[in-house]
Amino acid sequence: HFFGLNEHGYEFEDFYISQPMYYQNKEYLIFTFSHGSVFPPLEYATRIIIYKKKNGKLVQTHIGIPNWIS
Repeated sequence: HFFGLNEHGYEFEDFYISQPMYYQNKEYLIFTFSHGSVFPPLEYATRIIIYKKKNGKLVQTHIGIPNWIS
């Protein structure tokens, strides 16, 4: 969580990271990252982050924007 002061008053921002999901014998790592303002309630941004193991290290390969509204 982040707490800051902007020109309109206090603003609360949230950061959410999902539990990691591993696929294909831990060759791929996928999780979601969300960020947005809680007060005042503004837009939230969610991304799906994908990592692939290369040379024994996980390297980010894709960032996806989900096509859903909740």
